[in-house]
Amino acid sequence: MSQFDSVSCRIIRSCIDYANSKNIDLEETISRYNYSYELVEDSYNWVSISFLNEIISRIEKIGGKHNIAFEIGSDSTSRNSWGDIENVIKAIGNPKPILMHVEKFTAYFLKTPIIKMEDSDANSITIRSVL
Repeated sequence: MSQFDSVSCRIIRSCIDYANSKNIDLEETISRYNYSYELVEDSYNWVSISFLNEIISRIEKIGGKHNIAFEIGSDSTSRNSWGDIENVIKAIGNPKPILMHVEKFTAYFLKTPIIKMEDSDANSITIRSVL
């Protein structure tokens, strides 16, 4: 699996936690990719982006909602789905120090950077896509 096709299981764990809260069974999808729950629930592992897309599609199909990713992300903050990194984020509190190092932050979730900090001043930070 190339680094361009990999996503952190921190994101997968957020999806699984959300699905469990809505009684959506993802076991068939997980096993179809030859992954185990132990692997995908460990926030230090990496899986294919196609697996993430299929997990989200399954949640949308069974849950009857579209464009569910934002809801999954919002829900994950109350469940500590991201593991240790979430505790660091909460301890920092203010988003500016995180956004000042957005490349390092996104590396916890994606192997290939997709955004970078362009500029900052006392009141704002400019971030741009590198895709």
